[in-house]
Amino acid sequence: MITRSISVVEDNDALRRAVVDMLERAGFRAKGFLDGQDFLNQLPQTTSDLIVSDVQMPHVGGLELLDQLKSLGVTTPVIMMSSSIDRSLAATCLARGAAAFLEKPFEAQTLIDRIDEICRSFTARDQSLSSTHHRSASQR
Repeated sequence: MITRSISVVEDNDALRRAVVDMLERAGFRAKGFLDGQDFLNQLPQTTSDLIVSDVQMPHVGGLELLDQLKSLGVTTPVIMMSSSIDRSLAATCLARGAAAFLEKPFEAQTLIDRIDEICRSFTARDQSLSSTHHRSASQR
């Protein structure tokens, strides 16, 4: 089994530590970041298979983080989370490129299942793109 590396971007210290600990207990490698700016500052040294980010944070919030990642060409899937129950916020996150949206609080298993589902989906997509690239290269 591949050990996935998950970045947790959350300004609430207790929640960030709890999510990182929960992910590590579930067998993931997890690292916490204070906010979007902290994550972006460490991006060159950070390898993530998936990012879990709060929406509302000081400095660089989750939506701005999504936009900046997209402008940098980063294709790592992002799960957005918020304690807001505003359906339009969830729709905005998804429209701006989030792979999923979770409402806080959430069950640990809900997050783990969503991570597994997204990682499987992205792995299948990458394999499909790779085999398409290899087929078109061999046809030249």
